[in-house]
Amino acid sequence: MSYRGISTKAVVFAITALLAAGTAPRAASAAGYGPRSVVFTSVASRLPGNIPSEGPEAYGFSELGDAIVFPAPTGGTLATVEVVMSSWACQSGVWNNPAGSAGACVSAPRAMFDQPITMNIYQASNSGTQASTLLASLTKTFQIPYRPSSNGFECGPSGNPGGDGEEWYSETDHMCYHGVAYPIVFDFSSLQVPLSNEIVVGVSYNTSDYGPNPIGQNTACYKTVEGCPYDSLNIGVFGDVYYPPADSIVSSVFDPSGVFVNYTIPNNSCSGSQPTGVLEDDQGCWSGYHPELAITAMCGTSDLPGCSSSIGPVVGHLPVATPVR
Repeated sequence: MSYRGISTKAVVFAITALLAAGTAPRAASAAGYGPRSVVFTSVASRLPGNIPSEGPEAYGFSELGDAIVFPAPTGGTLATVEVVMSSWACQSGVWNNPAGSAGACVSAPRAMFDQPITMNIYQASNSGTQASTLLASLTKTFQIPYRPSSNGFECGPSGNPGGDGEEWYSETDHMCYHGVAYPIVFDFSSLQVPLSNEIVVGVSYNTSDYGPNPIGQNTACYKTVEGCPYDSLNIGVFGDVYYPPADSIVSSVFDPSGVFVNYTIPNNSCSGSQPTGVLEDDQGCWSGYHPELAITAMCGTSDLPGCSSSIGPVVGHLPVATPVR
């Protein structure tokens, strides 16, 4: 149910459709000065209806995130971190049954489910390739939307724009999607977390079989047709902001082809042999598919250090491919 841009999982949006929908990446700009200045962002100025994503239940991991490198000298303290999620959960039925069939996805408008999600902020190891000391951790219960009902009219095989009949139709984008993108924000401002030159951001939550503490299959929701909504919740992976170390005046992901994952099933890693029990750089198969993050810091005022320079997503990083949602 979730996809990233690697050989067997390459499911991406056409760049032309994204641009037409007004989802071009934010223009490059320097961070301002103030109590909450953006010091890194890979989030588009306006999200499309959905984005490629990875979920713990689908890919067998307990935590997923990324390492962010800030230009030196880094100053200030962490304020907020936004991450984009992708919900494929249906209030009734399942996401991959076409409209009109038994078990098709049906959700009431604006229907939500409560989901505890944890964000961890780590110091990076000396090599930069592993999460080291835990600097801060926040767990918050968010209201996550169920994806809208399947639409056989616009999203069926003969519809406009057309699809497989399993998708919902976005009147904003005029496109059909299997999941729905939804940003959530963690506020770390009261914890006074100093920004080092590199931090690792990790996102985790429990599902039936994966996550830090799997919930198990002996639950009421697991026995239903639609299953448990957290099993159909993913972390969006359509961010891509990388600059070589020589361009040290801007913030960047640490590894352009890797993100940080703590796998339960190592076979799902790029190498097929990633260590378990540690949040580590999964190198080699994530180019263009990083978690969408937006980080703000307390910096730049008269009593705080200057902010790191921040440049948003690079225009042109969006891959061109057949629009499969």
